[in-house]
Amino acid sequence: MIARIITALAALLVIGVAAPAPASPLRPVARDTVAFQVAVRQTGGLAGVDRTVTVSRWTPHVDAPRVLDLAGGREFRALAPTYSRPDLCCDRFDYEVTVARLDGTSQTVTVLGEAPTPAVLREVITETLRIGTPVARRGTLR
Repeated sequence: MIARIITALAALLVIGVAAPAPASPLRPVARDTVAFQVAVRQTGGLAGVDRTVTVSRWTPHVDAPRVLDLAGGREFRALAPTYSRPDLCCDRFDYEVTVARLDGTSQTVTVLGEAPTPAVLREVITETLRIGTPVARRGTLR
């Protein structure tokens, strides 16, 4: 009798019925999302800022899937490679946005001097800087 119970429990453990799977703290990204990482490099300004922030499929923030959906969408893919303004002067921020895709391709869009940009690009930059994970630069201690 005990042997049957042990055998039944072992069988349940093997097929995964007895132990529930641990809950993931990360919100899943839609399977049709083609972007798996967005990196925004912000440089310039009065203080000479140089920082890079990323959002990826593993970013533990409720808004991460939305950022990846925006960056992977048709509207973002149609963006020009560079946006600039004619009066590139001093103390403005420049942004370099790089989107890595599941198919192995990437797209980089550069914004010089805080030029006017399409709404999708501005939202990807703003949200990535807000929720993203800072990337340590070589030679810096954290």
